[in-house]
Amino acid sequence: MLLLECGRHSMFLSSLKLFLKFICKLSNGDTNKLSYICLLDGIDYDIGFAKDLLQLCNKAGMNTIFLKDCSTNPSRKCLSVKMCEQLLFKLHEQEKQNLFLLASNAQFHKCYHLIKNDFLVEKYMNCGLPFSHVKLIIAVRTEMFYLNYKPWINADLITEKCVYCNERESLLHVLFQCSGYDSVRINFFNSKTINNKDKQINILKGYSSWIIVGEFLYEINRIRKCKLSESQFIS
Repeated sequence: MLLLECGRHSMFLSSLKLFLKFICKLSNGDTNKLSYICLLDGIDYDIGFAKDLLQLCNKAGMNTIFLKDCSTNPSRKCLSVKMCEQLLFKLHEQEKQNLFLLASNAQFHKCYHLIKNDFLVEKYMNCGLPFSHVKLIIAVRTEMFYLNYKPWINADLITEKCVYCNERESLLHVLFQCSGYDSVRINFFNSKTINNKDKQINILKGYSSWIIVGEFLYEINRIRKCKLSESQFIS
C-alpha cells in the first residue's frame, strides 16, 4: 500500500532500471574492452543475467531486448534503450495491477481500495504540509495508524479498548465516532460524529482539503497521546 500511496516503483524495479542503464552503456561502448566482451559472452551463451533478463521479457510479453546493430558491425550486439524502457513500463504496469489486486483483497485493510484508484503520487505530499502531518495521513489512509485495535494481531477485548471509552479502538471509531474527539470533529467538520460512509471516504480522499485533513489528524493524535499520558501517570 505504501508503494501505491507514494506512486513509487518497488525496490526490484528501481534496481532493474539502474542495471539496464548500466548494461546499455556497456553494450554501446568500445567493443574491444573486456567489459563489452564479457557482456557479449553473457548474451551469446545465455548465462548469468541474460537468462533472467530474457525471462522478464517473456513475462512482459516482449521479444528479446538484445539487438544486432548491423549498421556498424554485423556481429555486434546491443541493448535497445527504447525496448528497455518498454520492458520497465510493462513490468511496472503488471506490478501496479498486482498491488491493486492485493489491496482490494486485503483481509485487514478494507478501506484502502475505496480511497485509492490510481498510481499517482497523492497531492498531500506536495502541498506544503509538515512531515508530521504527512506521516499521519499515510498511516490513516493505509490503516496503519497506531491504535489499540490491530485486526492482524490476536488480542483480548481489554487491550483493544479505546482510550476514552469501552468500544473497540478501530480507525473509524477514533476518527468519526468516539465522543472523546467530538470537539475536534466539530472544529473541522461541524459535526460531533460522522457516520455517513461516503463522507468518511471523502475525508480520507482529501476532498475537504488535505490541509484540513492533516490538521484534523494531527489534533486527533495529539489528544490521544495526552489521554494515554494521563492514564499512565494515574496508574
